[in-house]
Amino acid sequence: MAWKGRVMEVVSNTHDKNGKPIFTEQMVEDYLAAHANSIQRWQWTLHDMDSYTKEDELKSAQKNNGVATVFAGQPKEEHIHLALECFSPHYMSAVAKAFGLPEGQVQKPLAQYNQFIAMARYQTHEDTEEQAKGKYLYPDSAVHANYNFRVAFDDYSNTAERSKAKRMKKAEIDNMIESVENGSVTPEEIRQKYGYAFYADHEKAILKARTEYIRRYYTPSLRLNFYVDASGVTHGGRIGKTQLCKMLARSLFPHLLDSECFYEVGSSKAGLQSYHEARYHLE
Repeated sequence: MAWKGRVMEVVSNTHDKNGKPIFTEQMVEDYLAAHANSIQRWQWTLHDMDSYTKEDELKSAQKNNGVATVFAGQPKEEHIHLALECFSPHYMSAVAKAFGLPEGQVQKPLAQYNQFIAMARYQTHEDTEEQAKGKYLYPDSAVHANYNFRVAFDDYSNTAERSKAKRMKKAEIDNMIESVENGSVTPEEIRQKYGYAFYADHEKAILKARTEYIRRYYTPSLRLNFYVDASGVTHGGRIGKTQLCKMLARSLFPHLLDSECFYEVGSSKAGLQSYHEARYHLE
């Protein structure tokens, strides 16, 4: 039965083995212009810097009785990825026919949600998993699209990380807490990556691990003391010493967040959760 859907991707080499053009940039642009009224969003990228990965090499060996047919580092043939999101469902066979390509060159989306962006984002190879495989990172300038793909990609990344946090198993969360305790991850990094809701659910354990890290492992390599004198003022209070010190810290490190820039100690209620990031300490 012919497959029909709103989101699909056309992937093909730009030329055949004899050098004949079969899926060129101009062909893509002509198709998009001719079907402008039926396509909601589109994006295409010419992949002319791809190389086979170790994973590709192993897969080729599995398909050929243990003998690899491609090798890691070997350049791939130039090809184009074209992601399409149509206003209404289209037959995959009809899209393939329009380009004169085999139906197998048109692919269904693999993602269950946000299918178009998941498919389009692959074109840059910016996902951490793709980078870990050693794939070439295509710059934004290589991407052609009729929508603001960078904003969409960044939103997708943030949502994906926070969705991942909701599905985390206890062992994964425990491993994250261990990372805080050994200093490889900070509480602020967890909050920024997974969102405040996730952070709030585990705040007590995260901050306890941070305090343990500071107590056992962290020693500042350099410490400068600035003395703010309240001479002549009764008890030295209420003259804005704290605010003055914060202003000094901010002037020294304007690029840091407040939680990383300054930290107050001396109160029985003060914790040490920001001590490691702080570049200036108020005592």
